[in-house]
Amino acid sequence: MGVEAQHVAILTAVSALLTAGAPQLITLPSPAAQLPAAAGSIGFPNAFYPTNQARPNTEGVVK
Repeated sequence: MGVEAQHVAILTAVSALLTAGAPQLITLPSPAAQLPAAAGSIGFPNAFYPTNQARPNTEGVVK
């Protein structure tokens, strides 16, 4: 799940830059001095991803 959280963070940040009309800032490495202040937090809207709708961990277990 950690890798998927990274994917969500990157895609959210890229989406925000595209929406802001700044596609030139989507590069590796990123020009940190040119990024808007929100760039440091926009990719992580959830401190913890909710798991209240997760399937039970015993589902699909083969015995």
